[in-house]
Amino acid sequence: FVQSLAEVLHIPVVLGRADAAAIPLTGIEAWARNVRYRFLQTTAEQHACPIVMTAHMADDQVETVLHHLFRGTGLGGVAGIPKVRPLGERVRLMRPLATVWRAEIETYLTSAGQSYCVDETNADPQFRRNWLRHQLLPLIRTAYPEAPAAIWRLSQHAEAATETLDFLADDWLKRAILETSDERVLLDPQV
Repeated sequence: FVQSLAEVLHIPVVLGRADAAAIPLTGIEAWARNVRYRFLQTTAEQHACPIVMTAHMADDQVETVLHHLFRGTGLGGVAGIPKVRPLGERVRLMRPLATVWRAEIETYLTSAGQSYCVDETNADPQFRRNWLRHQLLPLIRTAYPEAPAAIWRLSQHAEAATETLDFLADDWLKRAILETSDERVLLDPQV
């Protein structure tokens, strides 16, 4: 689908495949995610492309936050998927659709007459994210229709709080370091 669409739009495309023999018996989702990001990083570096964009959307953020909450997390986990993060030394990963909901994207594509592809594995409830998406979230919406938007807003507050705490900690550390060597770091306790 991607290759056909790229040809129609006259956009260069690079395809990759992973070795199915390397798939672990458990943790296939994490394995696949790591393989995808390595491929994206390597491809971007080969083409001197400093930015990679993915189509993560607001719905993905809600699912990620719930997933983190149920596994146990802190403030960083509640922040969910970062909108921008490093993907290697020379490449940044950006998620420009992180504030847009799936329904909005599908409505736009339909109005533009653009077909789209849905990964059939996204319907398999054996994967926890899919169970959250297709079983739990619809149940939550019956009692709390605005719950996804509230969860998304919580993630934005957590992201802002995390960024603030990181900034303050970095600032304090810069002011507190008196001396550094290979063996030790001496901090000023009065800072």
